[in-house]
Amino acid sequence: MRSCRSVAPLLAAHSFTIRCVVYVAYMGRRSRELQQRRHDRERVGTTQDRMARVYVSDETWSAYRAVLGSTPVSVALGNLVEWEVAAHRRRTAFDADGVREAVQDARLVADELASLIARLERSTAIETRAATPSSASAELF
Repeated sequence: MRSCRSVAPLLAAHSFTIRCVVYVAYMGRRSRELQQRRHDRERVGTTQDRMARVYVSDETWSAYRAVLGSTPVSVALGNLVEWEVAAHRRRTAFDADGVREAVQDARLVADELASLIARLERSTAIETRAATPSSASAELF
């Protein structure tokens, strides 16, 4: 059998080890909580993720995904939300700065529509040329 003197250091070492482990675990948790609070405070002014469901047919969703190509859906939907908010601001602007921004946004939309109209006119002109027989082919018949 061991004497009391040889057992006492083992017990003391064991209880000391338990105290250290508990203390370290407690400090680790507290440190993580402080770090999370700091992170939350820093993130207040930044962009945050939002979640929404989109209700469209499967064909529409497939076509939309094909149009996006390699652009993530989250980015594209974020752009749509920003566009919608800008449109609302254009409709409800009252102060001089708001009206100025609304006019700039409206000019961008008008430019986009003008390019769309030009593209449609070019494609229509190509289709009408293809559909109308040329004079050389009319003489053959």
